[in-house]
Amino acid sequence: MPTPPIQFGDMFPDHMRRYLFWFVILLLLAGWAFFIQSRDDDEQDGSGAGGRSSRTVEVDRVVDGDTAKVFIDGESEYVRYIGIDTPESVAQGQPVECFGQESKNFNESLLTVGEVRLVFDEEQRDQYG
Repeated sequence: MPTPPIQFGDMFPDHMRRYLFWFVILLLLAGWAFFIQSRDDDEQDGSGAGGRSSRTVEVDRVVDGDTAKVFIDGESEYVRYIGIDTPESVAQGQPVECFGQESKNFNESLLTVGEVRLVFDEEQRDQYG
């Protein structure tokens, strides 16, 4: 006669089963508390995204596919995106590159909200200021 398959309840003795449920609940609560605490710390010190500084700013306008102007401390400043390179559409003395206008339109569709959160790199200004 074949032996029945092992069931989950057979893996633990009777005196341990009642503690297993509470142990799993305790682990879930500890994980949840850790997640909430780390999220609150990021919001309070403005260091989301790996310790980099961040701030919420209002969008002034989109310049092209990888640049926008935002209001920082009441002044309109250029913001260039890290790791994004799109065709030029506003370079002086140069024609609009292929898909330059499309990349600008896409950037505008992403920045339709009045406020955005900027996360700065280690250096807040690049070679162009």
